[in-house]
Amino acid sequence: MQKWLLFFVIFLLSCGGIEISRSCALNGEGCPSSTNTRTVMKDGSSCSTSESDTKVVISCTDGTRSTIYKPKSGTDGKDGDSIVGPQGTPGVDGDAGADGKDGDTIVGPKGDTGDSGTDGYSTVFLIVDSLTCPAGGKMILLATDTNRNGTLDITGDSGLQSADICNGVNGTNGTNGTNGTDGSNGTDGKDGADGEDGTDGKDGTNGTNGTNGTNAPVSQFSVVSVIDPCGDKSGVYDEVMLKLGNGSILASFSDNAAGKNTRFSLLTPGSYVTTDGSMCFFTVNSNMDITNEHY
Repeated sequence: MQKWLLFFVIFLLSCGGIEISRSCALNGEGCPSSTNTRTVMKDGSSCSTSESDTKVVISCTDGTRSTIYKPKSGTDGKDGDSIVGPQGTPGVDGDAGADGKDGDTIVGPKGDTGDSGTDGYSTVFLIVDSLTCPAGGKMILLATDTNRNGTLDITGDSGLQSADICNGVNGTNGTNGTNGTDGSNGTDGKDGADGEDGTDGKDGTNGTNGTNGTNAPVSQFSVVSVIDPCGDKSGVYDEVMLKLGNGSILASFSDNAAGKNTRFSLLTPGSYVTTDGSMCFFTVNSNMDITNEHY
């Protein structure tokens, strides 16, 4: 409980005095740390009051001086235990009051039906190619169908409005990016089917003749010359003989001029007659040369 200390300082002089009073809380609340007050008495003397946190000193010009010490606040006691008693039994509900009467419902007479509104106008539109878009586009025309024909008429309808929807203009090409690194070679694919042969090209011009090759070496069975005894004879397929590289003569002979049983033979020196029907006689000498040819 907060207590307040009331200080009364009453100065009663023989010729009468003035009452001076001042109060502050016991714990110092509301009091300045130091206060100086001066009071003039009726007899001409004066007193001054000096107040601090712990005391009040009254000094007068007649030589009197009083000191009043302020008591210090004691330590707060412990809070008492809070004891809550049991809850009492609820009281009995009172009887419900009677319902009030419903108020009278008053319905006014139905008003007259209003006049029918006029028909509204439809909005018609038309889409045409734009004449102002730099990269082409469409123009949308809107108007109120005043003549109620369901189509947009430039002269017959009102409230004509237009709006262009333009195509975007191509932007500038970006700078080329840097080349990427070459990828690894893929595996070879299967060979495709052969295409059809193309048409033969024109013959090229003849090239220059090459130089003659060197003669092949003569072997012992190489043909070095052809021998026709007695020369050609009309109407007869002449028998001829081959001179070989070793000097021998290879001849063919048959059983008759028709070539029956034709065979080859190496001739030796001696006299012979052809079997081709020309009846050419000839001789082979020791040097394997043909001589004495005659019919």
